[in-house]
Amino acid sequence: MYDVLYDLPHTRFAINAIGFSQDGRVLASGDDAGYIRFFDFPLGKESRRLRVTTAVTSLLWHPNKPDVVFIGDARGSVTVMNLHVKAQGFSLRTGVNAPVDTLAYDACNGRLAAGVGTDIVLFNHPEDPWTFGLNLPPPPMACADDDKLLLPLPRALKFSNNGRSLIAVYFQHGIVWAISFYTSRRNSIVRRSSSWLIKSLQPEWTIWPKRTHVGGACFSANGRNVVVSNLFDGFDCYDINNGRHLANLPTPIIHNVPLPSLFIEGSQSILCGSSCGYVLIYSGNMNSVLQVLRHDGMRLQINVTATID
Repeated sequence: MYDVLYDLPHTRFAINAIGFSQDGRVLASGDDAGYIRFFDFPLGKESRRLRVTTAVTSLLWHPNKPDVVFIGDARGSVTVMNLHVKAQGFSLRTGVNAPVDTLAYDACNGRLAAGVGTDIVLFNHPEDPWTFGLNLPPPPMACADDDKLLLPLPRALKFSNNGRSLIAVYFQHGIVWAISFYTSRRNSIVRRSSSWLIKSLQPEWTIWPKRTHVGGACFSANGRNVVVSNLFDGFDCYDINNGRHLANLPTPIIHNVPLPSLFIEGSQSILCGSSCGYVLIYSGNMNSVLQVLRHDGMRLQINVTATID
């Protein structure tokens, strides 16, 4: 069972992203004013505060370097920060003037994917310096009932197959698909470079969720399941291998907004956020609610995060 430890110091700006470092010792949060605050655990005291030029829209810790964090912002840039370096970090420009809504890192090959606008932008980092990889085109746009085009906006990304595939979850028509690619390496005396080559613009597979919209998504540790916020009655879970709908995870909907979710405890449990100030913990088999984490009855969206299993 989980108990309340303490409330972290509040900010008057909306918090858009939070995440623990890989060793669980530091919690980072990013807000609308561009502040990134770092809290040391288990004490929960703020240890550092940095700022980027615009709102923070996404945040991701480096899986192999506990002092490095990637910060996505509202103007299409990703700032790479090292907490042990005095400089404020350096920016990777996606070339798209839109919020960076999701980030993923390929630990096998040292590459970063950013979902920005309707595009997915890839960066190479097999060795310094960082270089632009390529811009993955969006899937075809779908039509709503009133014949309006629905923009495919990436809401979650995950590398799979040892970095040879990228799984993308899209808002609006809500498709989940995988793009397969391979790497061409060019060797020289001075440096070694690599480039992305897409095998085909056609996806390897596609899952069409039961609901038209997907507000957000998370993947199990083994990459076999995906849980999506369905912008209707809570969450749905799907088997990535065969696209089968595994379960519906309902949560009370007061405000119909995208809700966060997270696999925890070695994917034995699932955290599901809400719009009414508490978090549901579902069992790994998705048959029951194990616990409800309440927060003073506040009616607002709860961001959820945990250390990596």
